[in-house]
Amino acid sequence: MSRNFPAGKRGVFGNLGFWLDLNLSIRAATAAAAVGCQSVDELRGLGWRFFQCQENCGTRTLQELSELVGGWPDAPRRRDTWIRRASDDLLIEELHRRGIAAGSDAAS
Repeated sequence: MSRNFPAGKRGVFGNLGFWLDLNLSIRAATAAAAVGCQSVDELRGLGWRFFQCQENCGTRTLQELSELVGGWPDAPRRRDTWIRRASDDLLIEELHRRGIAAGSDAAS
């Protein structure tokens, strides 16, 4: 299913549907479309450092794009750069839900 979108204020986003069809989030798809990439190979060719400098390209978007292209040679090798992390409160709530003492409860 191909989707066509009208041109946006900041550039032509006519190929946004292509990127969404590859199961990218709207933010990652917009990042690829905003710079005019027409293929995964073009995206790969621009590299991690290029997208790191783009507006609205945070860690999660960079990770998504990196996974799509099979990794970038210029990406940092630190694992913690790519970790998606839930808030501490959310993690503690999930541990409590599973019956595991965590946080201030664990000290008791």
